[in-house]
Amino acid sequence: KTPMKTPNTRKVAKNLPFQSLPKCTGSSAKAISQSKMLCKQIVISSIVPKQSPVSNSCHVRTKSNLYKKASNAEDNYVEQVSKYTKVFAQLAKLGCNPNTARKKIATTGGKKELSDMYFPAIRKGQSSKAKRSSSQAKVLTLKNLVRSVGICSKAGRNSDKSSKHNQDIAFHTEHLGKVRNAHLFGVVDGHGDYGLTLSNQVREALSRNLAAILNDMLALKPVSAQAREVRRQLIAAAFEKAQADVVAGNREDASESGATATVVLAIGRSLVCANVGDSRAYAVSGSKGAWEALQLSTDHRPKEIHEYDRIVKSKGQVHPCYDFNGAPYGPHRVWDKSGTAPGLAISRSIGDSEAHKLGVISTPDVSEVEVRDEKVVVMASDGVWDVMAIDQAMRIVETFYEKGDAEAAAEALVGEARSRWRKKFTQIDDITAVIIFLDPS
Repeated sequence: KTPMKTPNTRKVAKNLPFQSLPKCTGSSAKAISQSKMLCKQIVISSIVPKQSPVSNSCHVRTKSNLYKKASNAEDNYVEQVSKYTKVFAQLAKLGCNPNTARKKIATTGGKKELSDMYFPAIRKGQSSKAKRSSSQAKVLTLKNLVRSVGICSKAGRNSDKSSKHNQDIAFHTEHLGKVRNAHLFGVVDGHGDYGLTLSNQVREALSRNLAAILNDMLALKPVSAQAREVRRQLIAAAFEKAQADVVAGNREDASESGATATVVLAIGRSLVCANVGDSRAYAVSGSKGAWEALQLSTDHRPKEIHEYDRIVKSKGQVHPCYDFNGAPYGPHRVWDKSGTAPGLAISRSIGDSEAHKLGVISTPDVSEVEVRDEKVVVMASDGVWDVMAIDQAMRIVETFYEKGDAEAAAEALVGEARSRWRKKFTQIDDITAVIIFLDPS
């Protein structure tokens, strides 16, 4: 909390690791003055993934759209600084709008730590007066990339052939964040005793958080490598926020229950995919009998080397189950030292607070594709991908592509997957598919 002097003699909290940035030139005193007024009010939410690189530099660039976020020693909220030093660094790097922040603080009383997060925007060439909050911004209309959408989800059954609750949820929001033709698609696959409850809460949290950052994402140049990285960090922050929200509201239910989540944003001519877990999304181009599929998502399995290393460093173990004879069976899972719990078969999820103590994380992998000749997006839970590959799935979907009947395509895909489960296994997993026919013209 002890103040220290920067080259511009502005007070910052001592020993906070800020991003390494150019020194202040002193040419933006007005911007610094506006930011200092906020320093005693602003409550920083935990929005930046743990991997964000930081250094020990305390130099902050202060242009019209880059504001200094330093904590005052007398601030009642300075106790939170130690938890969010990386957030300070990221805000200093990306910049923010004081007017927007002031209004957000006013609506929350400056006290809500998690329910309202502030995502900084980058809008080059605009002054702070020209920037407005998303609630005041003019309604945007994007080119509609989506031709038709089909969603189908069916409950599985237990090994004794008894029925079970469907813990999968699929959703489609057509005008996300009040931006016309901004589409959000999602597949959420719950697990554990409270999987259905958490699936619903994950859907709500991700929809809310992604809507909050949409205008900031649209303000970035789509072809810029820097813009892509900022979009990735914003989406990752939305997932991290969802984790905090779900666990805070369900501390007991979320201890050994959780959900995987795969979302695809169709905005303008871009497809942006983010996922944790093993539900997949593919962008497919080509024509009947000659389809080419690009996997947008990443499977997060504990045995993958980078996932394995992180779990082991967090004092977790990775191995399959063993039968009474000591023979291994089933997929690799995440275990504690006792080897009896939690037994999670994925390395990234939302919820699962006990597994998160062992190296499981909620930070998504994010990919982005500029649509050229892609015609179909196929999203599905592992209930589909455990029994068929994408080329087999497309042989089913292509029958309905010319007709533009995505709903029938989703129903046929789920029906075929269910039939394959019935033939191969005694139990049937919950099965969910989202089929999106694109209009790339």
